[in-house]
Amino acid sequence: MRRPELNLNLKRKRKRDGRPVLAAQIADTWRFWALDGDQWASVDAPLAGDTLWRVAEYDALALHEGRRKAGLNRIGLEMIKSKPAIMRLGQWAAFAPADSVTLHGHAVQPIALTLMRRLPEMTAPALLRLKLPDGYTAFALYMRDKSVRGWVLSGAEDVSVTEQQILQKAGLTDAPGIDLPDVATLIAQATGVRPFPTEPEWGGLPVSVYRKAYVAVTAVVLAMAALYWIKGQAAQTAAHAHATAVDAQHAVALRTLEKWDLHHALALAKRSSLDPTALFAAARAVYLPGSQVSLTQGGKELVVELAQVSLAPIGNGRWTPRSAIEAGMAHPAPQGWRLTKLVRNGQGGYALVYKQQGGRP
Repeated sequence: MRRPELNLNLKRKRKRDGRPVLAAQIADTWRFWALDGDQWASVDAPLAGDTLWRVAEYDALALHEGRRKAGLNRIGLEMIKSKPAIMRLGQWAAFAPADSVTLHGHAVQPIALTLMRRLPEMTAPALLRLKLPDGYTAFALYMRDKSVRGWVLSGAEDVSVTEQQILQKAGLTDAPGIDLPDVATLIAQATGVRPFPTEPEWGGLPVSVYRKAYVAVTAVVLAMAALYWIKGQAAQTAAHAHATAVDAQHAVALRTLEKWDLHHALALAKRSSLDPTALFAAARAVYLPGSQVSLTQGGKELVVELAQVSLAPIGNGRWTPRSAIEAGMAHPAPQGWRLTKLVRNGQGGYALVYKQQGGRP
């Protein structure tokens, strides 16, 4: 008997680079500027496909000098005072807090990556000055060990005061200042850079979950095919023989499913006879960039945990921005489901709850 196969085709196509978008944290708010031709224009958030460059106090860059992961972890922890995410690029290593490698659902590229080829020609120590849109200036220290410590932002009226404070705090009052090229020029000339790596995701779930799901769903399909075949054969014999065969095959299917640690819809499917295909379709329909989708109440509720952004370095924790809440509330519910409420999800977080209408999906 030919076995049915289920091809989930979970390969992610490589996206083309979109427009450059610059992100900088001003007080407790992220500001975004998109490059339109040769001019920066303020935008609410990056779009799908945009390339996101970040100017942040907690990003750092240093020569890795062949160090292994443990050595780089120590350097990153000392530089950013947090568990680091690490990315090697040539002779350099970039560091950022492990929980901040994405912003608004986009993988980020620290702006310091644009300086990798320029730094060896610069005097160290020095104070680097980078002009940003709308009159802002970002400062970073280029240290004697060839590292670039995180960026401090200043408005036009506070530039000289901020510069003096940075140098005094670092004990580098005699360090020269270096004016960097226009940020658009730096980005255009940057080569060999990439965003911080993140585990591949699809529909808010790691791809590893879908690999397990593929195997488990295939097992379900095979078990169901076996049940239908046995049912057809048993119809020609006594009812008792038919029932015995079906029970035996059902037990085999359950044992097969118990071997796999599935999440959300599939875990419920093996116990409650839910349709995983319909559940995945509903989850994909309510998914928003940066969100997480889970199934509760025996498959009758979908909970969408809206995207959150980090409050660092201003404060601790994470929060859901108003734009993410408004986008979620305006997002259409999938067929057979209804948005019932917006709930707090921890400190600063929000989630949308969809209820199934009528029968099971």
